[in-house]
Amino acid sequence: MDALTHYREVFGRALPDSLVAVLSVADGNDDEGDFFLHNLLGVEEIIAIQTVQEQTAESFRRVGLDCDRWVRCPEPGVVSRKFWKPGWVPFTADDGDSGFAVDMSPGPFGTSGQVITYGPDPAVRTVIAPSLTEFFELISARLELGSVLVDPCTGAVSLCTPAGSSNLVESLMR
Repeated sequence: MDALTHYREVFGRALPDSLVAVLSVADGNDDEGDFFLHNLLGVEEIIAIQTVQEQTAESFRRVGLDCDRWVRCPEPGVVSRKFWKPGWVPFTADDGDSGFAVDMSPGPFGTSGQVITYGPDPAVRTVIAPSLTEFFELISARLELGSVLVDPCTGAVSLCTPAGSSNLVESLMR
């Protein structure tokens, strides 16, 4: 069974077309953190992380913990103020289980396919870009501006904020 079929069998829906296009070029990355200190996920990694996120959220609910109360959402109605929501498809992850996801179940004022943040660090759900294409265009624009840091020891490249933070989420937030 191929990975795309496996995803459909596990979650009952296909991966978003925009993400399938990315995966056809790069089905993940070989070295951890090569995508601006994040991992660009392959299909099997997407399945694993999405499964863990959904199971974690369900475990919290089952024991009566409201994990959603820890989440900040500066755009109510655009992104759901949830720890995790079915319909969020992760495509990057850092070493702390946070990253970016394609939001296929946005709030009433959101857009299906928007790119959002997920995970505990930071526990903020916000739109980074209206689409996956615009997400990569945003990264390209930051690179063209020279908003990068290069670790002299490892050669790792990260995007940075004007204040010098190399956190990818912070560097892409509007």
